[in-house]
Amino acid sequence: MKSLAKTVVLLLCATSLLAQWSNDPAQNLKVASGGINHQICTDGNGGAYIAWETGAPPNRRLLRIQRLDRFGVKQFPEQGLPIRMGEFDQANLKLFEDGSGGAIVVFNELLPVADTLLAIAYAQRIDSTGTRLWGDSAVVVSPSAAHQIPMAACGDGMGGALIFWSEDRDGDGNEELYGTGIDAGGGHPLGENGLLIVEARYVGAEVVSTATHAILSYNDNAEVLVQKFDNKLTPLWQHPVNLGFFTPRKMAADRTGGVVMTSKTQSFFDQQPFFKLWAQRIDSLGNIVWNDGVVLADSVKEPTSAPQIASTGQSYYFVWNENPADGGDTFAQLVNKLGTAIWERNVHVSKSNSIKAVTDAVISSSDDVIIVWHDNRNGQSFDLYGQLLDKNQDRFWGDSDVAISIRDDLQLDAVAVSDGRGGAIIAWNELGAGTGNGVFAQQVSRDGKLGDVIVSVREQDAQLSPSSF
Repeated sequence: MKSLAKTVVLLLCATSLLAQWSNDPAQNLKVASGGINHQICTDGNGGAYIAWETGAPPNRRLLRIQRLDRFGVKQFPEQGLPIRMGEFDQANLKLFEDGSGGAIVVFNELLPVADTLLAIAYAQRIDSTGTRLWGDSAVVVSPSAAHQIPMAACGDGMGGALIFWSEDRDGDGNEELYGTGIDAGGGHPLGENGLLIVEARYVGAEVVSTATHAILSYNDNAEVLVQKFDNKLTPLWQHPVNLGFFTPRKMAADRTGGVVMTSKTQSFFDQQPFFKLWAQRIDSLGNIVWNDGVVLADSVKEPTSAPQIASTGQSYYFVWNENPADGGDTFAQLVNKLGTAIWERNVHVSKSNSIKAVTDAVISSSDDVIIVWHDNRNGQSFDLYGQLLDKNQDRFWGDSDVAISIRDDLQLDAVAVSDGRGGAIIAWNELGAGTGNGVFAQQVSRDGKLGDVIVSVREQDAQLSPSSF
């Protein structure tokens, strides 16, 4: 028994020495210097992959990726792993998990072709050890003589990817939206040319994965269409669902084979603009469930974007900002599967009397939601704060919220994934001098503690371990 106890103590001590997550919001983990336009996905084991652009002379952008394990320890080289070797100028990255503990990155690279520069779409799969499974040169998504811009991508449920990109292949001045699949081995099971989805003046697209299928929303000029595809890009709905508007939107899988979408639509009253924020759900068969949609807020002045979505499978949290020009506050509402608002009134995410702006770091935690926002309560600048809001409108992390980062430099573009245990891993970038100017990350547990990592076999105990700086 004494030997077993000593072994456990030694294991905990070793874990403490290795752990890199900070428990100090003024000293977050720096993932890489000089990074911008980052994305994050889970590694399937309590950690995360983070990919970003980093500048290189002369005026080039290079893509790098890092894997942080559940303790925040970097698994790849200190400044990240190159996603494709022989790089020239890379951008427009899409990052998502491959379902086997690895990650897939889709991007384009500007390369000299003949007498011009051509944007070529690539895909790369990287495993948990940092091996480039699709070769050091990555995989060309589709050979073409036209500029290619990756618009959306997701996993195919079998270790590969479904990829959608735009190009003007026929040279008529209109963009075409194409789709294709890359299998787990980097092959092209649907052929190299891709399948035409739509041709229009503007073909913006978003996609979500339902594990076995993909649901794509895309623009057909002034309309938004939604279609469900299998992994061979066969349409599963007889006709695309026509939502009949052209507007910024967000979407998330509803966890029952369908999709939930949000949007903001603009109107005018007395020559003054105002916005309606609303949500819609489409079921697995392509039926509109919420009739004319659920209005989350009406007559809103200058919302920053369509509401964020966090799905629990039984209900959906929506989070948004109102009136940022007049100060700005962040609100939430819970809606059930039938489209009924559960809370009588929209809920203030925080009790703090400060200016707030919600970020993209909004994720579900069991039946609850973790929300991260920008907050100026400290007076000098906007910092990152978070809260876990439960279905009873209770602020689980207390009325003072939890400071995620109060570093001197401005935190930008926060995103998050689950840590696999009800907490979150949040990533953002900073533009500043000194220790700023780069990509940073922070883990927060479901209990609202920074760097609270489960280390026991039964995952009941936690060890707080600050980063070394």
